[in-house]
Amino acid sequence: GVVAFETFESDFNTVLSVWSGTDHPLTEITCNDDWEDSRGDVTDRSYVDFTATAGTNYFIKVEGIDGEEGVVVLHARQPTTVAVDPIEEEIIPSDFSVSIYPNPVRARGSIEVGLPAAGSVQIELFDVLGRRVAEILSRDVDAGMQNFNFDTHSYPAGVYVIKITTKTSSIARAFTVIK
Repeated sequence: GVVAFETFESDFNTVLSVWSGTDHPLTEITCNDDWEDSRGDVTDRSYVDFTATAGTNYFIKVEGIDGEEGVVVLHARQPTTVAVDPIEEEIIPSDFSVSIYPNPVRARGSIEVGLPAAGSVQIELFDVLGRRVAEILSRDVDAGMQNFNFDTHSYPAGVYVIKITTKTSSIARAFTVIK
């Protein structure tokens, strides 16, 4: 079946590749440096997916661009189920989803929201005591994968919660701010 790997929460610019074989040189199956979201925005995140064959050994390689180093966070995932809107030819997720990266956040973070339908979206930031610190967004948003950036320069180090609310759903995700 199809297998996906990503380094979305790593704290440096990664290159992610998948290799197979029993003898050197191994065969590269797939490779990705920067990931392009559904709006065409390019990020430092790496994502690959491929069709895996039972009984085959696969090797995952994560490198930093220009020798960058840091904390690698590698996730294996089932690829997100999506539907294609034939009018817009845009990828529309079948479920409401949220991811925050990088985590921990040093100065600027990104929130990726998968919206199965267009509508009003509110994104709020709360401190660990539940006090609302900021409203990041409150407006109508198109269906699809949407990316919103936020700045943490003025917030002290600690744990925060992002709450994303639509007309039909609400999701909260914790993240850490470091200085």
